Amino acid sequence: MITLETFVASLDRLGINKNSRVLIAVSGGVDSMSLMHLFHAANIPSAVAHCNFNLRGNDSDADEKLVKDTAERLALEFNRKGFQTDSFAKDNGVSIQMAARKLRYDWFHELSKAHQYDFIATAHHADDQVETILLNLTKGTGIAGMHGIAESAGKIIRPLIHLSRKEIIHFAQEQRIAWREDASNHESDYERNFIRNEVIPMLRSINPSVTDAIIKHSTIMARYENLLDHFIHEVENQICRFEQMGVFKTIDIEKLTSYPEPATILFHLVRNIGMTYQQCENAIKPGVTSGAVFESGTWNMIKDRNQLVVFDKETINDEEEAEITFQDGNASVLFGSFNSSIVEKIDEADFHNPAVAYLDASKIQWPISIRRLKTGDRFHPLGMKQSKLISDFLIDNKIGTPRKMATYILFSDGNPIWIAPLRIDDRFKIDENTRSIIRLSFTSP
Repeated sequence: MITLETFVASLDRLGINKNSRVLIAVSGGVDSMSLMHLFHAANIPSAVAHCNFNLRGNDSDADEKLVKDTAERLALEFNRKGFQTDSFAKDNGVSIQMAARKLRYDWFHELSKAHQYDFIATAHHADDQVETILLNLTKGTGIAGMHGIAESAGKIIRPLIHLSRKEIIHFAQEQRIAWREDASNHESDYERNFIRNEVIPMLRSINPSVTDAIIKHSTIMARYENLLDHFIHEVENQICRFEQMGVFKTIDIEKLTSYPEPATILFHLVRNIGMTYQQCENAIKPGVTSGAVFESGTWNMIKDRNQLVVFDKETINDEEEAEITFQDGNASVLFGSFNSSIVEKIDEADFHNPAVAYLDASKIQWPISIRRLKTGDRFHPLGMKQSKLISDFLIDNKIGTPRKMATYILFSDGNPIWIAPLRIDDRFKIDENTRSIIRLSFTSP
């Protein structure tokens, strides 16, 4: 049952008080109209946002008029925006429902930012929760989809999420709140409507309290997910390494597969970048060759010997370039920085440091350019008179994907002088004729 006291208690739980500024999403239906009246009665500083999706002709305009008139009567600021939802859906290859969702939430966040609202309130209720859980079940979303709609997510709050539509209608009738019914809600053309109109009534024939049972189930699933998240975090600390300022991470396959259900653990580690459960299963199957690539949008997950390397292709740009302009100069790159200086002799402390190179300064032409490896790049490894493909050199020296990502080639007048931080080119080494020495160093963060 809804009372002002129970509503205020739900706001307290969500961290909302009389100093909060709330933007209320109001469609004109019974749930959102009731939410608007409750915020007004609670004396919370609020404004109304109404979307006209232009999908129902005169009915859409009538919805807007009701919301506008009511907001003005309650002395609430009224914001509206019209959308060409049909065109947006076709242009973006999404359903009408998905198009409407994106359009409204993008606009809500724009309004919130422009007018500094602390929260965006929507009128989702327990029946919406049940529909969402059943819809997620048909799509195999796993445990994350079983707790349905969260009471809060960032700025979004849903104060009515624990109340049934029946309770909300009773409240609206009791308070004489006007609302409008969307006739399309009674049609079963959309997935959600089909679940609402066809599936749930059938489930009620099995269990009249099915709504309560599903809500209870969702609460239990949310607690299980909290427990699982804690476990996954502990496992992540054991099997993952976050490399180079967190630009990419490596996952130890042997350690991963020592746990039960390793594909499930991997899925929880990479689902936020769009990797599927099937990709996770395939990535750790015995016999998967090193170099196998699994893609999701801009993200790659690469099998590299006994590890998986996860990185964003847009962050790690193969076209990255830099240059050192002067003899005493420096240059910054994604994975660190280079420094050059003229020195009189080699420091013994650098003898076994691959991140430092000493070259004959007379053989260097400035500026020194820096870039990543490209197909066909060759150099003369120190000690060899013949050229070698740099890619072959990396393979021969068992340089895996993580180190390849942080490997740069330094050039003088188009000739490679140093594969940093690995090996210099033999043609630029110090010899008995050297009169001036340049010291190059690479520092990773």
